[in-house]
Amino acid sequence: MIESTLAAIRGHALASYPHESCGLICIIRGKERYIPCRNTAETASEHFQLSAEDYANAEDRGEITHIVHSHPDVAARPSEADKVACEASGLPWAIVSVIDGIAGEINVFEPSGYEAPLIGREFSHGVTDCV
Repeated sequence: MIESTLAAIRGHALASYPHESCGLICIIRGKERYIPCRNTAETASEHFQLSAEDYANAEDRGEITHIVHSHPDVAARPSEADKVACEASGLPWAIVSVIDGIAGEINVFEPSGYEAPLIGREFSHGVTDCV
């Protein structure tokens, strides 16, 4: 990711704090851009749900290359729900941590064949439940 993309991701995460931010990295006319999206989750401070309308608009503008969201007050390590959703999306994901008013670490991970274990996995409604 280029520096302007990293700065835009961190800025959006700070502006959304204490809620999770979410957005997309796209290639638009040959240039990498961060597209901030609306978090439509009912509990936006604990989860994110990227607006379907925002996703479709970004897709119309260019090629989506990454899904991005923030982790308020915790490290940028993917949860089980993040890993499962990354696999389902087929795209790399980036997580930015926001701790003590600082948007810092950005962790990028890609689909790798991860499957959450049936026994002992974290529960996340609609992601790691029995649907």
